[in-house]
Amino acid sequence: MQVQLRNVSDSSQNLENVQATENKQKANTQDGQPRVGKGAIPRIMAALNSAVNFVSSTLQEYKTAILTTTQSTSVQQNEIRLQNRDLISQMLDPNQPQPFPNAIDNATKQTIKDLAGISHKEVGSITSTALNNLSMSITKLETKLTDDIMTSLLTTEMKNILLKDVVVQNLKNELGTRGVPNDEGAMATLLMTKQYEMGALARTPNENLQKTIENLVTSMSDNAVTQRNYTQAKNEIQNTYIEAIMVNKDMTKQEASQLPELKELKLKLDQAALELEETYTTKNGGQLPEISLQDYREIFQGVAAPYLNNIGINATIL
Repeated sequence: MQVQLRNVSDSSQNLENVQATENKQKANTQDGQPRVGKGAIPRIMAALNSAVNFVSSTLQEYKTAILTTTQSTSVQQNEIRLQNRDLISQMLDPNQPQPFPNAIDNATKQTIKDLAGISHKEVGSITSTALNNLSMSITKLETKLTDDIMTSLLTTEMKNILLKDVVVQNLKNELGTRGVPNDEGAMATLLMTKQYEMGALARTPNENLQKTIENLVTSMSDNAVTQRNYTQAKNEIQNTYIEAIMVNKDMTKQEASQLPELKELKLKLDQAALELEETYTTKNGGQLPEISLQDYREIFQGVAAPYLNNIGINATIL
């Protein structure tokens, strides 16, 4: 029997091939991790740059689209505002074709119905005033005017004018009853303090309107009386102090009025008044009620006592 012997040279050659392959694999790895060839780095960087450029381009296109849309919307809104203003101007000019021929008539009828028993003023007499008021505020409207929208806006404006007149007349009567002088400047200040409430009257349900007006007038009257009492009590204390200084320090009224002690006293009187009003407001559910003259006098006398005692005046006899 013949035995087939392997070719030794072939085995050696195979071993060398295997070893060479292993060495090549080791050369391409570091700590068991494949190495990236030098030629792969530029390809990776190019891919990253391409991805970044794509994202940047997409974002830029998105921003451009948003900006274009915003600009387009802004242009449209400006055009609508200009058109609305022109329409109001046409309504104010009797020689121009009326864009909303039914709006004035419908608004007048609705206003008369809503304010029946509350306002007795002729509604037709305020049409021009209402339109002029709208012409100044219409630029805020971003919706194109229609007959229905115009009717609604004009009705609200007419009611605002008439209701303000009702409040002013009722307020004058109430202040007269309480002995507060009818000062136009003070009246304007009172109305400004309730500007929000005044603006809300036109939107108040008809069944609540009369009571709301009464409460508003009462609140403003309370504030007016309180302000009068505060001013009177403060002036009494200040004048007492000034007169005492003039007598005891041999000063003129002007000199006494410039003393730093008097300025300090005024600040403390104001602070005491503020604390008193905050206390009353809290007790009255957030609304400042009428504060009597005597309440202010008592608080102010306590504040002024140290200043008056320093110049020989007994504050308890005030």
